[in-house]
Amino acid sequence: MLSTLDMVSYQKALSLLDLFKAREIHLVDFLHLQFMTCVIKVIHLNTFLSTSCAWVSWLRTRY
Repeated sequence: MLSTLDMVSYQKALSLLDLFKAREIHLVDFLHLQFMTCVIKVIHLNTFLSTSCAWVSWLRTRY
């Protein structure tokens, strides 16, 4: 089951692919967008993991 965020990412990927096929954007721009998307995902994952670790350590001190 795909989440809403996955569906939005999928739609963005399809629209980027359509633009790329129409040659309205260059390959370098396309790769740059892909790279920035990966960077944003890594930042989100890092934030999620650090928040989870903070919660776990807080719970361990409480109980």
